[in-house]
Amino acid sequence: MDVEVTVDGDTATVVLTGELELATVTALRRGVDELIAAGRPRISIDVAAVSFVDSTGVGALLYTKRRCEAAGGSFALTGVHGRVLRLLEVLGLSRYFGGDQSRVAPAADGQPGPDPDGVARGSAELSLRNVAGRSPSAGPAVG
Repeated sequence: MDVEVTVDGDTATVVLTGELELATVTALRRGVDELIAAGRPRISIDVAAVSFVDSTGVGALLYTKRRCEAAGGSFALTGVHGRVLRLLEVLGLSRYFGGDQSRVAPAADGQPGPDPDGVARGSAELSLRNVAGRSPSAGPAVG
């Protein structure tokens, strides 16, 4: 993963490229700690060029949001698309990252469309069905 940081006052923009996973999250966490220690608790992470996020990557994003807010700053997650967007939605975290002090912003073009991995950008819907083919709200199947 490549990390590019630009600073403007107390705000830092972190542009990630590649995979945010077990082997790369330590560098992100360390960088976040250094930015906050330097008086920059407002951090925006751009994931437009991130191709993969695993559970440790999600944990690093959660860590960043919590650290920023604990330091009196804010957190923004931008460039969310494809698999990254789907992962956040499936985990129920798009709303968490979209709270009062942070936001989840779409990819730069702002338009739904296929990514190279074949996953459409935009909202994802999950349909849960039990073994009997009933929706969970329909109650238990009586047999």
